[in-house]
Amino acid sequence: MSALRVLVVDDSTQDLMLFRFLLDDLAAQGFGAIRCDEASDGQRALQLLHEHDYDLIVLDQQMMLGLNGAQVMEALPAVFTSGRRRPKVVAYSNCDVPEFQRRCVAQGADVFAPKYLEAPQFASILRSLQLA
Repeated sequence: MSALRVLVVDDSTQDLMLFRFLLDDLAAQGFGAIRCDEASDGQRALQLLHEHDYDLIVLDQQMMLGLNGAQVMEALPAVFTSGRRRPKVVAYSNCDVPEFQRRCVAQGADVFAPKYLEAPQFASILRSLQLA
């Protein structure tokens, strides 16, 4: 089986590092190979999405500089033309307001997840998206 290709988009270097640890934890628990790329802003994320195919995008919704998560999701249809398969999108944020979470899904995310997930929670999300 090939490695799960993940793009993590977050403007916080600390949160990117924490997500890396989360993915390493999943791999150590026998989840399988995970290949992860990172983008620290929405514009870089779109560039990587034009250049590579991913199975999953984990997208911070509240980035402060450049394009935020909603703007990246709005741009996705233009990236995935000509039959390219659109990856699943996990919108994530530390905002726990249900209306905000519903809006993220309405804007194109497949699922909303809180920041600072633990490996079992993320594995459950991957299974729900049929990526595990």
